[in-house]
Amino acid sequence: MGAGDRLSNIPVLKPGLDLIPPHEVQPAADETARKLYADVQPALVKVVTDLGTSTGFFVGKDGQIMTAANNVIATREQYVVGADGKRYKAEITAIDDISGLATLKIKDGSSLPPHRELKIGTAVGLQQDQPTYSFGFPNGYKSPYLSPGYFRNITRLTDVVTNNHPELMKRLIEGLDSSNPAERSDLVAFLKHPILQNQQFAVSGYSGGPLLDKNGNVVGIARLIDNSTNSTYFSSGEAAKFLLNDPNKVFAFKYGYQATPWAEKYMSSWNDDRLGASVYGLAAGATGGVIGYAGYKALSYLPKAGGLCVGAVGASMLTSDASKYLSSTDSRDSLKYGLASLADSSTTGGAIMTLIPRARPYGMALIGAGLAGRLATEFIRNRWTLEETKRTDGTDRPPFDGHEYLR
Repeated sequence: MGAGDRLSNIPVLKPGLDLIPPHEVQPAADETARKLYADVQPALVKVVTDLGTSTGFFVGKDGQIMTAANNVIATREQYVVGADGKRYKAEITAIDDISGLATLKIKDGSSLPPHRELKIGTAVGLQQDQPTYSFGFPNGYKSPYLSPGYFRNITRLTDVVTNNHPELMKRLIEGLDSSNPAERSDLVAFLKHPILQNQQFAVSGYSGGPLLDKNGNVVGIARLIDNSTNSTYFSSGEAAKFLLNDPNKVFAFKYGYQATPWAEKYMSSWNDDRLGASVYGLAAGATGGVIGYAGYKALSYLPKAGGLCVGAVGASMLTSDASKYLSSTDSRDSLKYGLASLADSSTTGGAIMTLIPRARPYGMALIGAGLAGRLATEFIRNRWTLEETKRTDGTDRPPFDGHEYLR
């Protein structure tokens, strides 16, 4: 059974999965699970970056979003998909690279999606084999899933790796020997930091998702998944509280708008080397002219086939850009995709006109204007991008990603 299986109308990940004794299988969704799923779903967000997807959840009263640090450390763009299904630009507000946690917020000036906040609890007092409930977005699925399971113990990664993965421990020791003193200190602290070990099945995409007790308190945040033992490891609620309440942030983040990568690169090149950028622009223009001339000839000799092909391309682009415009939660996105939709409409309408002999010259003119306009929209800076991360103590060392050593 896979991620698509459902029990009691609750999407449960791998129901009936064999777990390590004394519990024979992953528990099914009970009344507690159903209640928690209904309460938690409005708080969950899918975290989308330029490197992949994961999970986060709203916490506190000011729209902060908690997730795992490894989900965002190496990324330049962060978005969250709310319960309303819309994608919102986000930015990192804090990282604790030792406890493996990070907080995000919706970009300043944007309204928050409909949501509720989860309450951070404590891992102190958890009893062995106590039922716990993990939530996350499996990669490839739009809806959040539930993984019922059991708390095992509070441990450290050094003990986990030593006991279960001796070959990985050898690589970690080699990494310690070859790393610089600051990175070595971070790696040791990372490996010795307390984590929760649960008998809880999870998959890629669950990272950053909340672990709840039966009362709905967040006692952990998913960090590491070990499917070889059906174990999932969580940062504690105490570490989450510390990050949320710490006034002395370790890192500061600088964001800015950028255009489509190739357009941004061209604009940067223009500022640095106008001669080279001009040559590049002329070459690109000449290439475009050749392609345009070939298209003109195709439309002249095969007007119906050519017009239908261009119309199909224009309609496809229009569908995509219009969809982005309608779902936009940012004024720059609205501008870019609104103008792009108008340009696509010109291309599509022009292609239809080429099917009428007398209107063919005007149709070709509309196609040219539409394609040129669509190209111009690529230069609109609408991508909210992390430009710089600095330690607040003035050092240049980036956030430590301990998961690089665990892969």
